[in-house]
Amino acid sequence: MRRVAFASGLAVALSVALLPGPLSAQLGSRLPSIDQMAAWAAPGGDLARLQEAVLAHLAQERTGEAAALWVQLFAVLEQVQPASAERAVRAVGLGLDEEGLEGAELLMNGVAGAPAGERPALMALAAHLADLEDAARGAEIRRLLVAAHPDAGEAPEARLRRARYLLDEEDTRAEALALLEELIVSDPEHPMAPEARRLYQANGGRPGTTPTAGPPA
Repeated sequence: MRRVAFASGLAVALSVALLPGPLSAQLGSRLPSIDQMAAWAAPGGDLARLQEAVLAHLAQERTGEAAALWVQLFAVLEQVQPASAERAVRAVGLGLDEEGLEGAELLMNGVAGAPAGERPALMALAAHLADLEDAARGAEIRRLLVAAHPDAGEAPEARLRRARYLLDEEDTRAEALALLEELIVSDPEHPMAPEARRLYQANGGRPGTTPTAGPPA
């Protein structure tokens, strides 16, 4: 269910980014601020209005890091309750203000108190925000995500992105290959599995060493 919801959010948000005209024109020339959006996210707020505002920002940005943050926020909003939604909005606001690490820690500080089903999405967003300033912290958050929620819909991407980071150093390559192999074996039909196979084989993994790894992509 989580993977379906996450994919659905991405599909809707990406479809808006490809519209020929800005959705923001339908909402007025002034886009809502982060403070306004956080108020709509809070208990008793207006989630539908918040989602519309996120799409309006995305329609204006369309490409680049800011657009990626709006896409991720939209997907998260489909999966969390108001308390986590408000925190996610404020964390993305920090990321947009070039304070990605602060945004990441805002989310991570709230993860333990969030319902278990919300934690993977919040941690995935936190890792993305951390990457804006510190790839090592982003990789560490992904390690925590995979360790605590190995079957979450966000886990395959977390494995792949952490593996990419670890492949840069010789002494962490074995761990990277183990992560790639885990993705290939546990979810061979995942859209990221072909890239995992390519990286695995290009960095010393041997085709056929795992029975379900499949042929090279």
